This record gives sequence, C-alpha cells and structure tokens, in this order.
Amino acid sequence: MFEPKTPRDSVIWFAEMMEAKLKLDDNKPNWEAEDIRTMWNNLEEEKQELFTAVYNYQNNDSPRNAAKVIQESIDLANFAMFIATLVDPNKSKNIRGHKPGKEDK
Repeated sequence: MFEPKTPRDSVIWFAEMMEAKLKLDDNKPNWEAEDIRTMWNNLEEEKQELFTAVYNYQNNDSPRNAAKVIQESIDLANFAMFIATLVDPNKSKNIRGHKPGKEDK
C-alpha cells in the first residue's frame, strides 16, 4: 500500500502523543473486542469534541485551548486507528516489532 520511509518529525511527535494517551487508558476494556459500529460512534463523538475545541481556539487562541485541540485530535486519531486495525486483514503482520519476511510477500 505505502512504501515505508523515515517518518516526519510531526508524525513521530503525534504518534508518541497517541501512544501516551493509549497508555493512560490501559486500564479500560480492550478496544479490539469492540465492533466497528461502536468504534464509529465513538469516532463521531470525538469529531464533535474536536470541532468544539477548534471553535473555542478560533475565538481564543490561549495555550489551554490549543492543548484541548491537540488532546481532541489525538483522541480522534486513536479511534481512527482502532477502526483501521479492526478491518486490517494483515494486522498480525503490522504489529510493532514484526520484521517482514518472505512469508509476507
């Protein structure tokens, strides 16, 4: 699908923020057991929260409002990642630490 390349600094930063948020929620039930409809509904909720955060930031670009936009962007991205993972037919091949071999081609 995509050729792996060295990620951009902004991608690394955002991915690290996504992981940090996921670690905070490690005590919650495993999202991989959820169905795609539930994940979609959660994504829609996060989209509305991001919309509100951006709206508030546009009216007052305070550091607090900027942090809220970042937080909601991360939440939205995590739910998008959950959905992608749920439908990925190669998810066992795409986990961290997996080294592609002949069997992956």
